[in-house]
Amino acid sequence: MDRPAGVVDFEPSDLYFPFESRWFDSSVGPVHYIDQGAGRPLLLLHGNPDWSFLYRKIISGIDGRFRCIAPDYPGFGLSAHPPAPYRYTPAEHAAVVGELVERLDLQDAVVMGQDWGGPIGMDIASRMPERFSGLVMGNTWFWPADDIAMRAFSLIMGSAPLQMLIRRRNLFVTTVMKRTLQAKLTDTEFAAMAEHTIIGERIISHIEYLAPIAHVIRSAHERWDGRGYPDCLRAEEIPLGSRILLVCDAYHAMTSDRPYRKALPDDVALDELRRNTGSQFDPRVVDAFFDAWPHFDGGELAAGVVSRARALVN
Repeated sequence: MDRPAGVVDFEPSDLYFPFESRWFDSSVGPVHYIDQGAGRPLLLLHGNPDWSFLYRKIISGIDGRFRCIAPDYPGFGLSAHPPAPYRYTPAEHAAVVGELVERLDLQDAVVMGQDWGGPIGMDIASRMPERFSGLVMGNTWFWPADDIAMRAFSLIMGSAPLQMLIRRRNLFVTTVMKRTLQAKLTDTEFAAMAEHTIIGERIISHIEYLAPIAHVIRSAHERWDGRGYPDCLRAEEIPLGSRILLVCDAYHAMTSDRPYRKALPDDVALDELRRNTGSQFDPRVVDAFFDAWPHFDGGELAAGVVSRARALVN
């Protein structure tokens, strides 16, 4: 069917989403989906919040061997928002996607689920076992329907008060995420977190014009006193670019809003830089920062620090 009335007025760029958009008239309104390629049907189910855009690269890579069907749940992506009393639960999404499976008469299909797509896909496959012959699940979860604890969790999370707090008060960001981010990492968690600079170096090293600064990314969290990561470099062993990046990043982090706190005033952030000079930060880079700070704003500040730090070091 053509683009129906009531759906999102948005057309993804062919550069990033080079697929024909299709819609079917479900029991709760128009639902958008992709049906690309030929071969064994592969039903690709996205998570929350997400839409079929999630699978764009997978589809482009395998549509020569599989018929890739990727729907947007009602109210997601390019699908229309369903009328009340639709509550956007996995069970309701599964029922709608099940209608699409029947409409397309899929046979010998494989369902692939990510995040919410796991329980949604398992629901569909368990109700229509004759239509499915395989499951691919990742980054998702399952629970038994008769598990009292999980049923209670679902009822509580789906209740009107919790939905109001989640949608209007951003409950998870303001409360749950805040408490999580304020908790101290375990040694195992810290070791995993500390790998991000190594991963960044690996990514940058494959980009020709950025490869020369890959070592700067790797050392961006090294400390002047040698207590940083990942290589415990100290003082002049740390690349100058990394020392500059650490000071600028610290200032930006302190003066920006975070899920767990509001931005700190400039004077507090500057005091913190001074307080950690000689332990976390290179004293000469901090001096360069203070010299540049009154004269620059926004993105120009980093450039000012670089020029002054170079002059001090040289």
